[in-house]
Amino acid sequence: MQQDTISDIGSNFFAGPQLSEAERLLQKLGVNYSKDQDGAMKVWGDLDLSNRHLDRLPDLSRVEVSGTFSCANNNLISLEGAPQKVGGFDCSHNRLEDLKGAPQLCIGDFNCSNNHLSTLEGCPRSVFGNFSCQYNNLTSLEGGPGTAENYHAFGNFLMTLQGAPQKVDGNFLVQKNKLTSLEHGPENVKGKYFCYANDIEDKSFAPATCGEFLSSDTAWNKEMELAAAARKPLAPGIAPSQTKPTANEPAPEETAPSQILPAPSRFSRASNIAALLTANGLNDIDASKVSIADARLDANQGLLLKLQSERTLQVKKDAQGDFIGAAPGETKPFDRNDVAAIVSLGKSKGWREVTLSGNDHDKSMLYFEAASQGLQVKNPPAADVLSRFRAEYDAAGPAQPMPPAAAHPMRQRPSAPGR
Repeated sequence: MQQDTISDIGSNFFAGPQLSEAERLLQKLGVNYSKDQDGAMKVWGDLDLSNRHLDRLPDLSRVEVSGTFSCANNNLISLEGAPQKVGGFDCSHNRLEDLKGAPQLCIGDFNCSNNHLSTLEGCPRSVFGNFSCQYNNLTSLEGGPGTAENYHAFGNFLMTLQGAPQKVDGNFLVQKNKLTSLEHGPENVKGKYFCYANDIEDKSFAPATCGEFLSSDTAWNKEMELAAAARKPLAPGIAPSQTKPTANEPAPEETAPSQILPAPSRFSRASNIAALLTANGLNDIDASKVSIADARLDANQGLLLKLQSERTLQVKKDAQGDFIGAAPGETKPFDRNDVAAIVSLGKSKGWREVTLSGNDHDKSMLYFEAASQGLQVKNPPAADVLSRFRAEYDAAGPAQPMPPAAAHPMRQRPSAPGR
């Protein structure tokens, strides 16, 4: 019986002169997709290439998949050609030794279990659903995502938790490894923290909080259970205090989080735009996305920038950190040009990660733009929220170049180190 697989279809399938390899595949599979003028494509739904005996992926690097992309249960040794933006990703049950070529934006679950992985190199920095890397050859979690709803790494050869996220909203499962300590593990796990079937001797790195703790040591489990019962919940919106250093321990350097956040202000005229920008750490601004027509400074509210688009943005620093966002009176929802300007200004300050604030629409637009410009988002909106606004962001296309700014020189200098 003939098998309908990519490998069996062979060169005749991929050889069409008018359609790309990817588009011919999408047509063959009968999936619903759209195509931009530049040739980029988006699949509206899932794209399933599982169980097809594939030893390579077709070039889908310019295909975005709104649903789950699955290439599970094949013979893959590389993810080269995989889509870079997906709703979910499953490459389990292959022969992969690393994740190079994997999607770098994954809104849902990321499953790379049951491979031959010795490293998580190539993994996206953030996974907003479940991350599953169980049953591989991993000895550490370095290269893995910094965020995940549930994190499953059991059944490996882990000797360290280096690379694990510091906070997990669901379960953190690292049982059946070779751990002797929980050092570098998450501090806070809302769900289950399972670490049984290890040889843990050093118990000084237990999580500060977790919903349920299970090791191979029943006394330790009881101790963690009693500690959890005695712990009083914090009021909503109140962050725990920082631990005070001992007399012989220097106080940690305080670093305020970088934030993209709307905030109010008042105007007060200032003339030297270039000096104002430099004084506020705005360097190497991308003029195609940020064209500044005027700048005004208020002693209490910080710097306000009027763009050629007539949108006014605020750049402010206070005890909570740096803020870039809409100035007071700017109530119109963000469009793609707005978020391109805001994120570009953050990058010009040397930011590498940002925290979003605002309504679901504006946070989603900021998230998509931050991801497209390579910034990590510490508090991404939920997957169902992002899905509501993805079409609006995509339909707008890339941010339109702004008209030339007024003739104010802007000094260019290297960006400051990221915060």
